[in-house]
Amino acid sequence: TKTRVVIAMTWMIVGGVERVMLNIIKGLDKHLFEVHILTCLPSSHPWHDEFEKAGARITHVATIINEKWSSTYASRYVADYVVSVNADSLLITNSSPAYHALPHIRSRLSTCRTYDLLHTHGTPQEDDAFLKISMPFDQFIDRRIVIDKYLKDYYCKRYPIDPGRIDVIYNGISDESYGHAKELAARPRGPYSPQSRICIAYVGRLDTDKSTMRLIKIAKRCGDAKIPIKIEIYGDGPA
Repeated sequence: TKTRVVIAMTWMIVGGVERVMLNIIKGLDKHLFEVHILTCLPSSHPWHDEFEKAGARITHVATIINEKWSSTYASRYVADYVVSVNADSLLITNSSPAYHALPHIRSRLSTCRTYDLLHTHGTPQEDDAFLKISMPFDQFIDRRIVIDKYLKDYYCKRYPIDPGRIDVIYNGISDESYGHAKELAARPRGPYSPQSRICIAYVGRLDTDKSTMRLIKIAKRCGDAKIPIKIEIYGDGPA
């Protein structure tokens, strides 16, 4: 009997979480695991084909229950789907409909284990984002996963949760993730002495939800404090 895993994510974009999910699915033994993916917000789904090639069964909930419907319907759809496939595990990553579906899932499928992957606490404007959204459903979440110890400490200080139920799994980045990585590495750089300057490197998507403007604030404060630094940025995006 295969272990049935349902992954509920916000959307499917070319981002860090999706890349990690894809690598995990590629590494699973298809004879032992059956993977289902539910995306819960509209997007172009540029990685749909890659996930499908990896053996995942994909449903874009937003194409079935769109924004004209109450959000309650999306949550019930997620719950019905998880129960209908008799899922052994549910992995949520930043999906509000999936969090709201948890009471319905637990009442109908008590054997399903729930894991919550929180890869960020959000920008200040988001007010902790999905950390806060998920808290009312904490009793239905068996374990949480965060990408660094900072986020675990931050979470435990602000919310009433048992730190023993949070696992830290660091989010690694392969230099093959960016097609232009070698080109960037080959570019000539200005004079740099490790003894005299501190190098701060950022690797990732340049977007507001990554708080990339903090780099500007860091540079300004270091400049005001006469701290010699240089900042290198690797990535692309709208910001």
